[in-house]
Amino acid sequence: MDQAGYDRQLAYRQALITLAANEISSIDSNSDFSKLTDLLESIDSLTQDPTLSNNVTLALALSAVNQSLNIMNSSFSSGQNTTSAIQKAANIISNVFTQISVTDCGLSTNFSSEAVNQSYYILDKLSDLSLRDASMNQQQIVQTSSFLVYSVLVAKSQLANLTIAPSDSTPALTITADQDLKGLPSTVAVSYIYLNRNLLNCNSSSPPTNFTLEVKDGKTFQPIKLDASVQVLYPRKYFPDATCPSASSCERSQSSNDDVICGCEDLALFDIKGQLANIYKSSQLYQLNLQNFIALFTHPPYKRWSFWVAIGYSIGLILAWIIINTVNAKFCVIRNIHRKYIRNAKEKKQTTFNWCYKLFIIVVMIHPFSSVFVYVDKEITKSLRALVYYLRVMILLGFSAVFPPNDPQVRFSIAGCLIIHSLRFIGLLGTSEFQFPG
Repeated sequence: MDQAGYDRQLAYRQALITLAANEISSIDSNSDFSKLTDLLESIDSLTQDPTLSNNVTLALALSAVNQSLNIMNSSFSSGQNTTSAIQKAANIISNVFTQISVTDCGLSTNFSSEAVNQSYYILDKLSDLSLRDASMNQQQIVQTSSFLVYSVLVAKSQLANLTIAPSDSTPALTITADQDLKGLPSTVAVSYIYLNRNLLNCNSSSPPTNFTLEVKDGKTFQPIKLDASVQVLYPRKYFPDATCPSASSCERSQSSNDDVICGCEDLALFDIKGQLANIYKSSQLYQLNLQNFIALFTHPPYKRWSFWVAIGYSIGLILAWIIINTVNAKFCVIRNIHRKYIRNAKEKKQTTFNWCYKLFIIVVMIHPFSSVFVYVDKEITKSLRALVYYLRVMILLGFSAVFPPNDPQVRFSIAGCLIIHSLRFIGLLGTSEFQFPG
């Protein structure tokens, strides 16, 4: 669709989500709670396609889900079944994660970072809601295409050696409590959240290894501090390249089946705050901090060769513009070379160009630097050609700065690009022909 049609459909979707959110806020949990599931299903349908949504659409959807949490919390007193509403709300959060993974994999915008934080908060509340009517040791699983939420109520004595394995394709873990369990509540709620998508890498084919683990009071659902160690098992079939979450507090080993086992001493490493901190540190927003800004003064850029290359090319561009617009306005290097070659060819009675001359002319014509001194036309001026050459060099300089210099894969990729570029150049040689004028 054209831009006007796209803007219209975005406005329609946002108006419908706003209408649904207004309806949710007016729901009476005692009389018309059944409307909540239908309204959440409508919002789910309006946010499923990431190409037909934007930040405003998803912000409205998250606001509507937040309002539904209050309705579902108050519905327990009236004996309403919230299972279907919880699943619909989870589907909307899944759409948010899909949108972020498609449009902003590196979490480089404030919206993406805030949306991830808010989504984790909502999933944590949905986990609590799923346990309100659950019995002891009854596993509650809310699963979507983007994540899995596993919740269970256990007695405090079971924390001594509790194993959580929601599925074969997710990390399994065993909690070993190191403290005296007498001070803990009699009933403990355990919440496990695992994302199927890596929000920090769009091109990663391996599943993410991070997950969140929360331990709460089974009646009030308030977080409790548990002094415990965790042993995480990553099945080799699904996690062939698994790494431990933190090299400083986790030790890596292997089982008899070559499964990766990470023994971590601190349970807080896997709580929501810890995981969100890890995501933020791995995101692009983390680089925009005061420490990196101060590093510009403690490590001045003028000590780098790349800084002076950029300065030199910038000065060269200014000088080229001065020369091009004064003495070089109508100069063509090929014209002068061609005239001299024809004069010598007539003296030697040659009727064709030799291959050395053809190769030289081709190189001079297609090279972005020498082309500034070749063409004289009005569509693409010499000043613009000089600017294009300057931008090509600056882009190449910036592109090379992104990658580490000792990465063999990067060197291989750059070498491959140079080979392809050489083949294209050879193809030009094979298809170019020169003849004497007239």
